[in-house]
Amino acid sequence: MKKHLSKPYYYLWFTSLVILIYRYIVLAKIGDSVLDINVHDTFYVISYWHITIVLCLFYLILGFVYCMFSKSNIALNRPLSNTYNT
Repeated sequence: MKKHLSKPYYYLWFTSLVILIYRYIVLAKIGDSVLDINVHDTFYVISYWHITIVLCLFYLILGFVYCMFSKSNIALNRPLSNTYNT
């Protein structure tokens, strides 16, 4: 169990899976609804399905990048701490 807790990219992949499951269980009852954004005289209409796909891809790619950094033994905290200390 501790082996899985030391790999945080599993949490990112799991989050992507939870978003997809949420979409199919909860939002399937609503139907194919959309998000309407009004900016001045323009309406932007975005389907919830597209929002779900973008979020899932974001978490999958972020988890993949984190996994690649972890496999190549690159410390992610060192570059971040150097930017804050300058």
